[in-house]
Amino acid sequence: MRAIQQKGFTLVEVLVAMVIGLVVILGSGQLFLATLSTFRQVDELGRKQDAVVFAAHTLAASYRRGEDGYVLGDSTDARTCAIRSQSDGQPVIEGFYRLGVCNDADFKTSPETGLYKFTLQFEREGDDDDIESLVFHVMSRSQALN
Repeated sequence: MRAIQQKGFTLVEVLVAMVIGLVVILGSGQLFLATLSTFRQVDELGRKQDAVVFAAHTLAASYRRGEDGYVLGDSTDARTCAIRSQSDGQPVIEGFYRLGVCNDADFKTSPETGLYKFTLQFEREGDDDDIESLVFHVMSRSQALN
């Protein structure tokens, strides 16, 4: 009797290959979703950092020139506070933490020395009880020269 020569794969081999392929595809899908989620979080953090840098630069430049033209007021979404221009009331930047009423007294202090202290507060993502505060000081150049 002659031996029958096999051509192709058996059903068991095809099923094993399909299971291995499915595991690889699911693993790569999970990796893609995790990477996408991380990218979104990093992008959001980058936007917040850009907002803080812009706010700090705008406020520092204005107050160093001796212009006292910004207040902390209500935001357009009524859940956060915004830094607004006193001259036209337009928001310069929004998205700061709101604890009750947006109070300008909590935003800046200005002793007679010309040193302004600004406090910007942010709510951490996913944690309603954790508030981060960014405090920076700006001195008016006109006061510093006197």
